[in-house]
Amino acid sequence: MVVHPYLIFHHAQNGLYRLCQELDLELFGNEFGASFERYVGNLLSHLNNQITIILENQLLLAHRSKVCDFLVEFEDCILLCECKATQYSAKLYTENAIAGDNSTNKMADAFEQLYISARNIRDGVYSKSISNSNKPIVGIVATYGNLPFANSNWYFQHAISNRMSQEILKDWPWPMDVFPQILHIQGLEELVIVMNKLNQSPLELIREKLKKEYSQVGDWSQYISVILNKKVHNWDFPFLDDSTNQFFGDD
Repeated sequence: MVVHPYLIFHHAQNGLYRLCQELDLELFGNEFGASFERYVGNLLSHLNNQITIILENQLLLAHRSKVCDFLVEFEDCILLCECKATQYSAKLYTENAIAGDNSTNKMADAFEQLYISARNIRDGVYSKSISNSNKPIVGIVATYGNLPFANSNWYFQHAISNRMSQEILKDWPWPMDVFPQILHIQGLEELVIVMNKLNQSPLELIREKLKKEYSQVGDWSQYISVILNKKVHNWDFPFLDDSTNQFFGDD
C-alpha cells in the first residue's frame, strides 16, 4: 500500500504536531518555534517592495524590551510581525474553550510585543535603521495553525483584551494605525503572493479588508482566497514552489 503524500502532509501538520507536544512540550516548543520563525523570516524576505527588514536581535541591540520578531519597512508603511508557533488545541468551539485555550494567551502576548515595538518606532528608537519613524504602522501575528474567529471583534473583546494591560488598551490600537491582524501560516503565504502579484503594501490590503464587515467577508483565509481567484491568475511563487516540489519529490 502506498500512502498518498498529501495525506502524510496533512497529518504532519496536525497529528504529529499534537503528538510531539504531548511527548515533550518544552523541547518541541522551543525547536519548532525557532524553525517556524526562520520560515516566516524567509517568507517576508521575498516581499518585492520592502525597503529593509530588521530581525529581533537587531531590534534588541537598539532597545532591550519585549519586541516583535521582524520589522519590515515599505514606502508607505512599516510592518511589524510576531511569530507564534501555536494552533487552537481545544476540542470544542465554545466561548469558554476559546477564552481558555493556550493560543489565546499567546495572542495577547503577541499584541503586547507589537505594541512595544510600535511605541519604540514612534519614540525614534530605530531611527538609525529605518527611513521615517512617522510612517503608518501595521502589525501581524503569524501563527502555525488556524485560530477560530481570530480577527473578529468578539475574539478580541471576549478572549484577548482581558489579558492586556489598561495602559495598552487605553488608546488601542495606537501606536499602530490599524488593528493588528492574526494570520495562520498559509494565510501569510497567500498574503505575500497577493502583495507581490498586485504590487500592494500590507497597509493597503489590511485597510481594504477592515472596511468590510467581518460577518460578510470572514477571516483572512476566506478573504484572501477570493482575491486570489478574482485578481491573481498566476499563483506561482518560486520560493514556495521549490520547497513544495522538493517535499513531494516533483520534478
